[in-house]
Amino acid sequence: MLLSIFLIILTLSFIFMVLGYFINFPVMSLFGALLLFGLSLTMLNVGVEVQTGDITNITYNGSTATSLTSSDTYETYDFGSIGTTPISILFLILSTFLFILFIFRLGD
Repeated sequence: MLLSIFLIILTLSFIFMVLGYFINFPVMSLFGALLLFGLSLTMLNVGVEVQTGDITNITYNGSTATSLTSSDTYETYDFGSIGTTPISILFLILSTFLFILFIFRLGD
């Protein structure tokens, strides 16, 4: 997952959770918790990728360039870990707790 998409989804999930809590609309908070839950599952599986450069290939026919192709290269960003627990596991635990909390708020 690309870093910019990761940051956008993370920001949206926190905005939905906080806004739903303050305007007393628990469904919006629940949606934010689901976004965070899906994001943490994606981090477990794929990781967050950061663009590290690009590769340009030029094909020559004699002394004439015949084709030019360019592609981006990505590497998985290492958030590190807290103790021996990866940050994606902590996100998963947090999002599960928030999901359960907002499910109970639906009944109020």
